[in-house]
Amino acid sequence: MKNKIYKVLETIKSKSNTESILIVGSSKNIFDNDYKLNNINDIDLFIFTNSGENQVREVKKIYDISFDINYFPKKIVLEYINKKEYFFLKEMTNPTIIYDKNNEIKNIINICKEKFKEGPKKLNIKEKELLISNIKSQILDLKDKNKYEIFEYNFLVNLTLKEIIICYLKVNQKWVVKDKKLLKNIDDTEVLILIKHMNYKNSYNTLEKIYEKLLGRAFYDR
Repeated sequence: MKNKIYKVLETIKSKSNTESILIVGSSKNIFDNDYKLNNINDIDLFIFTNSGENQVREVKKIYDISFDINYFPKKIVLEYINKKEYFFLKEMTNPTIIYDKNNEIKNIINICKEKFKEGPKKLNIKEKELLISNIKSQILDLKDKNKYEIFEYNFLVNLTLKEIIICYLKVNQKWVVKDKKLLKNIDDTEVLILIKHMNYKNSYNTLEKIYEKLLGRAFYDR
């Protein structure tokens, strides 16, 4: 299997536009001697290219393995570093280098590590207040359930809950993670209990309580 994976990587490497090849995610250690290739279902690749205008993602199955490939032109790499793009910085803190045409990757990795340690952009008081005010407006719009069909109301409640958590992370200068990991960034047990027991009947009051717990004055005055 390793030979087949090498063959795929060599094909990518042979393209004139390819500058670097990195394996990221859970599959980054596939070439370690103790790695069990029988368990591998997918491989995530970051490909840095010499030219291009946009990030391009390509997912394809080769040898029964799903290759999730992201192509990043140089200008996009610099843009993502400067913007502190979470998913990019996170994966770039510890990738496996497969190919580095111009010996630039180690320097880029070190820069990404520093940026990731710094955390996301720090908001000023006005920016925090605007974010929190918008969340409050979203909650108030849900006070009258009669304006919505039940399925629509439940959808908006879940959407608002997500926005509250994202706002909490931004206000406290924490990375906004993927949806499936959002709750793991809430360390308030009472809030987690409120979310767990939220239903159609108590949703509005629950949203208000969560809002007060996560976005009270004590948080955005920091």
